[in-house]
Amino acid sequence: MARWGVFLAWFLTLHNLAMGWWAAVGRTVLELAGIVTGEEDVPGRIVGVVLLLGALLMVQIWRGGVLPPGANVAGNGYAWGNKLVWLGNVLALLFFLFPFAHHAGLIESRMLLMILSKFMIAFAYIAIGICAVGFSLLYQSSQPAEK
Repeated sequence: MARWGVFLAWFLTLHNLAMGWWAAVGRTVLELAGIVTGEEDVPGRIVGVVLLLGALLMVQIWRGGVLPPGANVAGNGYAWGNKLVWLGNVLALLFFLFPFAHHAGLIESRMLLMILSKFMIAFAYIAIGICAVGFSLLYQSSQPAEK
């Protein structure tokens, strides 16, 4: 379960750090294929997400099936690290899904959109910080205990 949490954390962290860039890359790929989309539109975001997912899967395969940090279930800090990584994933997933909800027209009020947008950006930074602390604890669990 921790391996999926770490993979998802890598995916969501890289996506949240460069959300607009992934959308731009996806839009470029679509335009090279002859499909015209709007800037920051959902099809470009989806293609960008698929490209990021493919890149992460390739890295995971090249590394032998494990993305860093490695974790030891019996190690010190594993339980808290795993919980923090999953908490960061939930917050990052909220930020990941927000643009899709916005483009689907689920948020009609401009004022509510502005407020939610600021909260979602804060969630993204908090999620990245929480995942970093969780990664640190998972890494700590893989180290031998001091005597």
